[in-house]
Amino acid sequence: MFSHEAGTTKFDGDGIFMESLEQTGEKPEKVVFIDDNFKHVEKARKLGMNVIYFKNPKQLEESLREFT
Repeated sequence: MFSHEAGTTKFDGDGIFMESLEQTGEKPEKVVFIDDNFKHVEKARKLGMNVIYFKNPKQLEESLREFT
C-alpha cells in the first residue's frame, strides 16, 4: 500500500498502518513493512508488524529471504 492511496501519510499517527491491515485483512504478524525511514519502521514494529529497514537493494533482497 502506498500512503497516497490511503489519503494519509506515515506521519499521521498509526492511521496508514491500521488502514493497510484493514484493507488486507491480515494480522500484523503476517505483514512485512519496508521503509527507509527508521521512525516509520519502529512504528510498524510497535504495532506487531515484521519490518525491514531499507538501506539498499541487496540488503532488501537478503532480508526478504528471511520471510520465505
